[in-house]
Amino acid sequence: MHGAKTWVIVLWGFLFGGLVQAASGAGQADDRERALAEVTALSQKLLDAIPSGDKRVWNEILAEDAVYSDEDGRILTKKEIVDELRPLPKGYSGFIKITRPRLVLRPNLAVLGYVAAEEETIFGQILKTDFPATDVYEKRDGRWRLLSSHVTVIPKQPPAIRLATGRLDAYVGTYELAPGVDYVVKRDGDRLLGRRTGRKEERSPPRPRGSSRSRGIGDGRCSSATRKAA
Repeated sequence: MHGAKTWVIVLWGFLFGGLVQAASGAGQADDRERALAEVTALSQKLLDAIPSGDKRVWNEILAEDAVYSDEDGRILTKKEIVDELRPLPKGYSGFIKITRPRLVLRPNLAVLGYVAAEEETIFGQILKTDFPATDVYEKRDGRWRLLSSHVTVIPKQPPAIRLATGRLDAYVGTYELAPGVDYVVKRDGDRLLGRRTGRKEERSPPRPRGSSRSRGIGDGRCSSATRKAA
């Protein structure tokens, strides 16, 4: 009889322990989903503020000691990144949406990885670029603050091709990117040089036929251009 009671106690111990563990696991999953929703919303709010240059949003969400690493390799303080925010110039519009978010959650710390899918319209032409990013949030005084952000870019440029010097002349001319915005291409020996309206001259490599440049002609901010008649 004593042995039977002992087994009953052990059995209830296993059952009770299993229930507690299951409840704990469910609670952790709920905490993770809640944190994922909260920090994703904050990162999206930051991205939504970029086209309008809304400094208030960035000041509100970034921690005072935040560090921001951008796709150009710069490491910026909160003040530096906020000071750079400006509304998009005339002729530019667009939006950025978070895709494929993933979260690592630790006590008072959340690491959010995602791809920021940008669609930008520049003088009527559409440019799409993906920016993988990692945002690190710390919970301070009951609210999430962005402690660090690292942004990279997925290059989409097709490779340049080599052409015989004589064939380079086929690219020489003036291309219209948008009304009032031209790109002038000229040959300089065995290379092409280009200059966009209001900008400095630069090297402009030819691309394979039928390919588009995700960053456009010259500096890459437009995906197509119309060649003007000579």
